[in-house]
Amino acid sequence: MESSPITLNNQIYSIVFDRNNSTHLMQIDNIITNQHISTITIGIGEYGSAIVSNNTVYVFLSNNSGTIGNQVTTISSTDLINWTAPQIVFNDSLNSIYNISVCADATGFMMAYEIGRNGNYVHKFAHSATIMGTYAQIGGTYTSYGYAACPTIRYDAQYHKYYILYLNNLGGGNFDTFIYRTTDLRTFEDSNIPAFMALSNEGTNNSDVDFTELNGQTYFLYAIGDQLTWGSIKIATAPMTNLQYLRSFFPVP
Repeated sequence: MESSPITLNNQIYSIVFDRNNSTHLMQIDNIITNQHISTITIGIGEYGSAIVSNNTVYVFLSNNSGTIGNQVTTISSTDLINWTAPQIVFNDSLNSIYNISVCADATGFMMAYEIGRNGNYVHKFAHSATIMGTYAQIGGTYTSYGYAACPTIRYDAQYHKYYILYLNNLGGGNFDTFIYRTTDLRTFEDSNIPAFMALSNEGTNNSDVDFTELNGQTYFLYAIGDQLTWGSIKIATAPMTNLQYLRSFFPVP
């Protein structure tokens, strides 16, 4: 189960993607007021993420995951209730796309996406000048230690650096979220400090971390469980901006 928190009109909303349902539901709630906004039957997209640009919410969905050459589609909304028809924005003809994440950068929008490779997962990248334009592959491949799932990408405009959170397989059925950064999408700087760690009652899987910001505070959504028999979405906060959080895992900005 994937989720994205978004900031829209001075409110924080959670968008949760239920890919266990054959109709693929998207549930939207106001985190601040605990108000349920809508449940949308999207009918596509096993894996999803969301961002806000110019007061519009864009949801990116990977379709038919596990199929080589599967597509990424985008839908958008200004009120979280009425959504546009799906528009195809990307496909990787050589790989199967799983989790995706998109952020704005200096020249448009960058996508980090997860592919399956030899039983493990790695990250690749694609770029578009406009958020709903056609994305083209760019850069290299991030392999971590052979397992890098669940990318969440952000851009630091001051230092022209991309920060990417990812799920690392620690072995023994344990998974935690780590972070790396890059300026050229070909050379990567790893932090050996976990970026997000499960509490003792949150199982062995701490994954699909996504975050947003409001009034100088960072809001997180993340999945807990054991990757096999149970899982849930939880909320966390940190008294710092998104960039302060990301930069804190490296010795210099």
